[in-house]
Amino acid sequence: MKRFLATDPAMSLDDAFRTRVVFLFSLVLVIWAPIYSYIMFQLAPNWEVVISTMTAMVMVGISPFLLRRGVSFFIVGNWLAFTVYWEMIFVGAIAGYGPPPFYWLAVVPMVASIIAGLRSGLFWMGLSLVSLAVYYSHLYAVRGDALVLSPGSQIIFDVSVLAGLYILVMLLSLSSLRAKDMAVSQLKASEERGRKIVEKAADAILTVDADATICSANEACAEIFGYPEQELLGRPLSQLAPATGQIPPDPDPEGDAVVMARFDPEGEPAEQPAALRAWSGHYYETLGIRQDGQTVPLEIAIARLDLSKSERFVVVVRDLRVRKKLEEQRKKALQQSKESFRALIENLPNGLIVHRQGQIRYLNPAAGELLGCQNWRELLGSPIDDLLPREERQQFFDLSNRARLQGESPQAQEHHFKTPQGERVPVESLTFEAIFQNEEALISIVRDLTETRQMRLQMMQMERMSAVGTLAAGVAHEINNPLTYVAGNLLFVLEELHEFSDQVGISGREDSQQDSYIGWSDALHDALEGTERIRKIVTDLRSYSQKREPEIKPVDLREVVETAINMASHEIKHRAQLIRDFQQVDPVLADPAGLGQVVLNLLINAAHAITPGSVEQQEVQVRIRQDGDQIFIEVRDTGTGIADDVLPQIFDPFFTTKSGNQGTGLGLAICQNIMQSFGGDLTVETAVGEGTTMVARLPATPAPEELTTGEQPEHEKQPTGTPRILIIDDDPMVRRTLTRRLAKNYEVQDVSSSTEALDKLSSTPFDIILCDLMMPEETGMEFFERLKSAEPHLKDQVIFITGGAVTQDAADFLEKTNAAVLKKPFRHRELQRQINDTLDK
Repeated sequence: MKRFLATDPAMSLDDAFRTRVVFLFSLVLVIWAPIYSYIMFQLAPNWEVVISTMTAMVMVGISPFLLRRGVSFFIVGNWLAFTVYWEMIFVGAIAGYGPPPFYWLAVVPMVASIIAGLRSGLFWMGLSLVSLAVYYSHLYAVRGDALVLSPGSQIIFDVSVLAGLYILVMLLSLSSLRAKDMAVSQLKASEERGRKIVEKAADAILTVDADATICSANEACAEIFGYPEQELLGRPLSQLAPATGQIPPDPDPEGDAVVMARFDPEGEPAEQPAALRAWSGHYYETLGIRQDGQTVPLEIAIARLDLSKSERFVVVVRDLRVRKKLEEQRKKALQQSKESFRALIENLPNGLIVHRQGQIRYLNPAAGELLGCQNWRELLGSPIDDLLPREERQQFFDLSNRARLQGESPQAQEHHFKTPQGERVPVESLTFEAIFQNEEALISIVRDLTETRQMRLQMMQMERMSAVGTLAAGVAHEINNPLTYVAGNLLFVLEELHEFSDQVGISGREDSQQDSYIGWSDALHDALEGTERIRKIVTDLRSYSQKREPEIKPVDLREVVETAINMASHEIKHRAQLIRDFQQVDPVLADPAGLGQVVLNLLINAAHAITPGSVEQQEVQVRIRQDGDQIFIEVRDTGTGIADDVLPQIFDPFFTTKSGNQGTGLGLAICQNIMQSFGGDLTVETAVGEGTTMVARLPATPAPEELTTGEQPEHEKQPTGTPRILIIDDDPMVRRTLTRRLAKNYEVQDVSSSTEALDKLSSTPFDIILCDLMMPEETGMEFFERLKSAEPHLKDQVIFITGGAVTQDAADFLEKTNAAVLKKPFRHRELQRQINDTLDK
């Protein structure tokens, strides 16, 4: 029963009442029908009446189930009305039980009206009245012949019918009262919930009458305006929000923005109902006044309540102080963010150009500097086409539009910008779409490639110079071999000529033979001098191009400077006269190759500062002097000098004033670093039109006892016996020259490979082994390893001869073994001294 009496919480009160009526009506009839059938059967046995009554009971009993299945109240109400109507007509008229069943016909319109609606009730009322009229007309015509009950039975039947009707009416009345009590209870609960919601709402909620007098106010209203709740009652709304006493401005036509309604002290107050009606239905911002006189930003919405007896308005007030504070903080943060972003953009090292529809809308100072514009704002509004060379415009816009229209990631592109002066600047730009000043625009980030391209060229130049250095080392090695036997053979011929002259007595005669002898001797001396110059150039070139770790040691400045002069002489001799001014100075602690590189660079720069063609009028002076514990190398030229605007940049990497491929811009920067690594520095003194003096300063180092200058006389130690010497070299000319030079004092044999040498060493004892370090089939290093295994007692008798350790393995080998080494081309006395030293071991 509870399941059928239970109603849906979302169901209206009317539907809940009708559901209860259906259930109670069905319950009464289901219970009463068997009793009613039994009474009628006892009074007048008639199985047709019993069957009809029980059928009606079943039809009425399924009504609640029909509602549960979703059948409408209209169908269920008419279903019940028809069932009762048919049962009463059948029992009273057709079965002949008389008027009492027709009493139930009064129930039919009542049930139809309550459940199915008023129209259904009127229909069944009319049908019931017509049926009663027809029945009583028939009963009057036939009088009592149609009745089946006796007078006594009729009384019992009438009482039972009336009892059923009384019970039904009582139950329906009780149900109606119960439904009313439930409705009142729900209404009170709803009112209480609504009151609590209003009272505890975060926004202030007031009700005012037509005169804008406050009738009620919640806690939030008291908190916003600073009044106790009771003191708010009876106050005019305009005292709290003065603008509500005037007609507000027109609302936003699109309804998106909240309009600010301000109080006009000079404005005329409006009639309160009219003002409140004008405020109704819209949101406005205005200022409220607290009890302490402070103003409060408010958002007000007024809704009109059209009551039957009076006109009321509901006013919802929202305190905007927190929102305004947050908005102010957001505005301040946004402004700071904008300023920071603008500062970032303004100070970007790369250029930034904003363009929309082909017009420049903004560019930062870096972009203006890149374009050579002192006042870059002059470019605003100009077509971006003006910045692009004609042949590159289409490519620039095609790549920019591809990212914008096809959604591709922006790609960097290299092209040129054209300055207002017509100069073409190589740049790399990245263009993408973004919002600028609330509109779509294209933003191009531009990077100047001038220095990058110069750096690329300079790096290529450095790579070429590195390759030239490597090539120079290899060329020096190849030159040294023929230079060895050329110099050796010239010296041999000269010595033989002197011996022949002494034997025949030419030197003391005065005739044509004496003249010829002198001429031959001078020619041979000149040739030897030429080979010595070649040897020195090759040695200096090899030393300069050699890649190795710096070797810091005491250095004789004269020797280093002379080497640099020899290498730079070709650059100087066609431009100026070279003047030396070398004072006696202490040694310096430095790397000879690094210091030589500095002096060479200064000499070449000095030569390049002088225009060729006036050698007699121009000078390059190299001076070495000492002042206390400081030593100075000064290179002065009479060239063009250095301009004041260029002078601060001469030590910057990649800065050069030389045209074409004459310079990389790295020379002076590298020289400064080298000098600083030695504890010194490099300075400049210059005057435009007069020349430049570069001054390299180094701290002095006390001269060690073993450091000497000049070439000391050598005393050749002649062998006491006849030592055997084995020469191993793949170059036959070198072997023949060495054999010719050594054959007078030694027993000499020569071979072209290490394999032949090992064969000879296994059968013949040798005192000295002269071995070439770099040979094609098997190197001297490999021969030395085999020799240590086969003839270990001879490993200290090996003297390596080399045109230069052209590989890192060879250099590492010589350093590791600490073997004796002669570098081609070597003098005969150097060879003799090394042989003597080895024999003395």
